[in-house]
Amino acid sequence: MMEILVQLNYEAAEVNAVFNSMSEGMYGIDEFGTCLFINRAALKLLGYKHGQCIGKNIHHLIHYKRSNGRPFPEQDCPITKAFKGRNVKREQDVFFKSDGSPIYVRYTASPIIKHGLAVGVVVTFSDVTAEKLRADEFLRATINQTAMINATRDMIWSVDKNLRLVSANESFFQVINQLSGKDIKPGDSVIVDTFSEQQKQQWLSYYKQAFTGEPYNARDKMFNPLSGCPEHVLISFNPIFGISGKQEGVACY
Repeated sequence: MMEILVQLNYEAAEVNAVFNSMSEGMYGIDEFGTCLFINRAALKLLGYKHGQCIGKNIHHLIHYKRSNGRPFPEQDCPITKAFKGRNVKREQDVFFKSDGSPIYVRYTASPIIKHGLAVGVVVTFSDVTAEKLRADEFLRATINQTAMINATRDMIWSVDKNLRLVSANESFFQVINQLSGKDIKPGDSVIVDTFSEQQKQQWLSYYKQAFTGEPYNARDKMFNPLSGCPEHVLISFNPIFGISGKQEGVACY
């Protein structure tokens, strides 16, 4: 009997060591949402002490409101859906630390099955706050860049190696529409059907030169429907290279 107890204690110690050495946070709840266990990583990420969590409703501690500050009722929490016997995954959600500050997390909630019923749920989560902040910053930069590009009257556009439009600013869409009477959208050929044969050949020659891999400038005289006058213009073509180092497109303005 003593040998069995020693073995059981040894196995329990091993499990506990693994549990507390995880880099991901982990906690378990019963059907009432009461915290049954929680590892060191979770406590560190959330800023709580062990005794502040065990026996407490974990939703009321860390998941009680949404990122916009509105209350988040427990019955609406996706984690509770794991009690239906299936895993629940969220790529991004928000928990709240003991000091009330948010921590953005990615989590998986897995049911604890006993006699065919879900009697509890284990939640494993990781901190993705830095990832979210980078994504938010990229989005802000993209919005600002788009606003600046669309604020200019100059045409700005890019094409792929098949001379299909990738992206463009509002001035480009307006000018093409008024010159050709046709709306153009990403994926369409920039050699518009309604252009004259001379115009088509002229632009084909520009693009051919642009796909030699070197920046290229062309001077032309074009009618600008936005100003209502013919204008001498300088058109700049700049190669766009992919990860492989091969030219994949051209940025034009």
